[in-house]
Amino acid sequence: MKKSTKRIGITCTSIFHYVHFKYIVNELRERGFNVDYIIYTPKYTNNRFERIEKYFKDNNERFQSFEDVFSGNVKYDALLAPYFMPGFELLDSSIIKIRIMYGYAKDSWNYAEWNKGFDLILSYGPYATKRLINYTEVVEIGHPRVRLDYKNEIIDINGRSFIKVECQKPILVYCPTWANLSSLEIFTTYLTEITIHFEVIVKLHHGNVLAGSHESLKVIKQNQDLYLFDDHTDLFDLLNAADIILSDYSGAIFDAMIFKKPIILLDVIPEYIRETGQVNLSNMLNVNSSFSKESFANFTTSLDIAIREILSHVREKNELLNTLIDALERNTVTYESLLEKLYYSIDTRGSVRGATAVENFLIENDSSGIIIDNSLQVVNIEKVKDFLHFNSGETITIWGAGEIGQIIYVYLKSQGYSINFLYDGDTNKQGKNFYDKQISSILIYSKVLIATANAYQFIKETLEKKGLHEGLDFISIFSRDDI
Repeated sequence: MKKSTKRIGITCTSIFHYVHFKYIVNELRERGFNVDYIIYTPKYTNNRFERIEKYFKDNNERFQSFEDVFSGNVKYDALLAPYFMPGFELLDSSIIKIRIMYGYAKDSWNYAEWNKGFDLILSYGPYATKRLINYTEVVEIGHPRVRLDYKNEIIDINGRSFIKVECQKPILVYCPTWANLSSLEIFTTYLTEITIHFEVIVKLHHGNVLAGSHESLKVIKQNQDLYLFDDHTDLFDLLNAADIILSDYSGAIFDAMIFKKPIILLDVIPEYIRETGQVNLSNMLNVNSSFSKESFANFTTSLDIAIREILSHVREKNELLNTLIDALERNTVTYESLLEKLYYSIDTRGSVRGATAVENFLIENDSSGIIIDNSLQVVNIEKVKDFLHFNSGETITIWGAGEIGQIIYVYLKSQGYSINFLYDGDTNKQGKNFYDKQISSILIYSKVLIATANAYQFIKETLEKKGLHEGLDFISIFSRDDI
């Protein structure tokens, strides 16, 4: 096959994104495209970057970092992403941006205004397309992870080998979501009695994996009567082995439907909450720090709530075990008629259709990426450049060494601007090296670019007490005044 001259970057903030995208990537590579994964998460300030980096190296996978993108070291014709990433609006508008859908939960998040930042969206099917089509061009591909070759043996994070044919009890796959929508804490309370009746597999959400040492996670990790998997494992391999699935408000609900097995849901939030996207938004720092709440679509009911009209769900937790046993005995699938609304097709060609859609779009829209809508201009780069021009020769400090702080640092450096210091009040970041700077624990009161979201008023007051003046000595890099 003739090798394409097109270079495509796949933005990943977690190993899960790699697992989700890899089948489309493999198809693109077979067609001759030059494809890299991009680690798109803060570097050396937590273990996320290093965790993905190690995974890629262990799997001999080709990758770059967001530094390479924003410094201009690597040029891409297109970027494929799970959502609109911080800093996208700073990139050359000729770079085509394509979203690959990765879940069916939390409607106000999934179908928010940031979808306008994409030239093309690959959706699962009619339900998503109806909600995305007003933003940009949409192509339905089904689910890219449906395939024939599911694993028969899977090693969990404790080194235990799960083999379905060796199990003496029915297999329960439990896949909770994360943060304040997660049922993990409640599940651990009933774990002992559940493991008596079921071979239990727990598939952690990547958000829980990255969140650290929550008490419920410790309980799960120490339990020898279950198999525990993290984001290294494709959920589809586990769902294929399951006899019954337990979840809460996770997108895994709709992944599980593809396998047409009994599904039970745990209710952990008040019944009056109908839209789960807003519930988790405060935990999604890379999104919440970028857009106002008004930029998230005003959906009245999330699909993960609406599906409870069809699927069995449990609020009284002492009914959980009996509900699971009853559902397994009945082995009824109440949701099959929904599948044609959710998925273009349930076959093994989702990744092929995805790669074809990308290939066709790149051929038809050569170097014609969209100009980002003003409502998506998170960083006011013209204001930043004017400030730097006015203060040419002065000592410049960026306050905030998180994701957007690191991105703006690399971007400005590539544009020829001199940044003297990176400061962050987070002791976990202080002293770490990033690029050619060490993240300082001491703020140099000079000229300051504030790249920390949701704390502007506090920072402003702090700087003004030191005699600095807004607009003259310091500015926020953001377009919105309320960040």
